[in-house]
Amino acid sequence: SLTASGAQASCIGGNGCSAFEENAGVFCGLTNIINVGSSNSFIGAGISNNITGSNAAIVGGFTNIINVTTSNVGIFCGQNNTINGLSANSFTAGGNNNDITGNVSGIIAGNNNRITTTTSGAVIVGGDGCIVEDFGTSFGTRSVIAGGITNLIQSINCFVAGGSTNEIELASDNSAIVAGTNNQIGGGAERSSVIGGFTNLI
Repeated sequence: SLTASGAQASCIGGNGCSAFEENAGVFCGLTNIINVGSSNSFIGAGISNNITGSNAAIVGGFTNIINVTTSNVGIFCGQNNTINGLSANSFTAGGNNNDITGNVSGIIAGNNNRITTTTSGAVIVGGDGCIVEDFGTSFGTRSVIAGGITNLIQSINCFVAGGSTNEIELASDNSAIVAGTNNQIGGGAERSSVIGGFTNLI
């Protein structure tokens, strides 16, 4: 069955799909839902995708969730990806189990990656278990992780490329780690870099 109860809402195809807000649309798929309070939102296809938030879109995929109090967010395929909370102007594209609660941020592919609350302008591309995070301030802002496994950034304007378990910790702004394993730039070591190697510490 299809349910479209908002003004100018529509469900065109599929089964078990619902659009409960004005100018919301579900094109096709199975059990895709746009909830009350989600005006101008869209689900293209997929299975069990769910939107709560205005001007939001899920293009396809499986069990992706948008649950925001802001607007202008999107999930472009993938599975079990989420955009939550105060996120605005953020997106995920592909991948699995990726999560964003930051603003103007993106996760492209990869698995189990996370961008947290007040972070803004952060990007994770690929990888597994990578995190750009804050502690209630703007740490992690404008930082990028490009691949790798369980890499972590907690500072501003930082970059980690590849490798595994590489960490740029608090107050280490404008720093970079390129490849390697278990390398660490500790708190307060601004404008630092590590290129490759194993268990290097600054």
